[in-house]
Amino acid sequence: MNIADICKRFLHWDTVEVEPVQSGTSNTLYKVNSNASVALVRVYGPRSDQFYDPAYEQLTFQQLSEVGLAPRTLAKGNGWRIEEFIDGVPLLREELVLPSTLALIAVNLARLHKVPLAPREPVSLSRLRCWGHVAPPYIQAELAAMTRSLSKPHFLYDVVFSHNDVQENNMIRTATGLRLIDFEYADFNYRGADVGNLFNEVCYDYTISTPPYFRETSSYPTPEVQRWFAAAYLSEWLETPVYESTHADQIAAFLSEVHVFSQLSHLLWGLWALIRAEHTEIAFDFRKYAAIRFEAYFRNSIT
Repeated sequence: MNIADICKRFLHWDTVEVEPVQSGTSNTLYKVNSNASVALVRVYGPRSDQFYDPAYEQLTFQQLSEVGLAPRTLAKGNGWRIEEFIDGVPLLREELVLPSTLALIAVNLARLHKVPLAPREPVSLSRLRCWGHVAPPYIQAELAAMTRSLSKPHFLYDVVFSHNDVQENNMIRTATGLRLIDFEYADFNYRGADVGNLFNEVCYDYTISTPPYFRETSSYPTPEVQRWFAAAYLSEWLETPVYESTHADQIAAFLSEVHVFSQLSHLLWGLWALIRAEHTEIAFDFRKYAAIRFEAYFRNSIT
């Protein structure tokens, strides 16, 4: 795929400079320039439809763009999209436990969760079913139990439109505030899923340049930090002030919900990593990553 030719054809640029931005675990990004114009080209990874619905991703990305939560789409085609370039700096993993940063993330997530898109089945259920075939034997019983629990008619956790990949590289600081980016995995999900995933991601450092190309840490947010986040999130979600001193029960109930989906996050990303390990040339030890996520699931299970 010739990135420069695509930009010349669809953006009507005469000259194009192409700069690789990121080779992630799901797609490749390029910053493209032509005189004073700048854009971002997203090239989807092979077999991306194993992990999400590309047609639904394109639809929801457009809808989120219209309400200012995602960059504008400038052009799109088979396996690629040209987007508005959002100038900013990705968050650092160490920033994810700072109260000031947490408040910004909480508000952004709560606003995303209130976007009125047409509801669908929680994507966690479909991903458990679709990805479960790769589960090692010692995980299969856990997947079955989790699926049964989420499928119960009285399972009452809120289902909202969710990002489903909230981590430091998908949040950037801009001149106008914090922005969520990279909505490939966005879909309807349980409300606590984004928060549980965020809390987990504090524990994984992906900046390591030698095998296995990541490092597990012991940085899971402390109970105090979790309560800070919950108060900020619920204040935006309910559109009324929520304080630790006066809403302790409400905050505790929310964090109990988050723990369930923190555990689910370990299972899903472990399965995802096993599937990625089958078809990838990316310098990342997906099998070891899966094993560590499964270990974290058992380590943090409620007994």
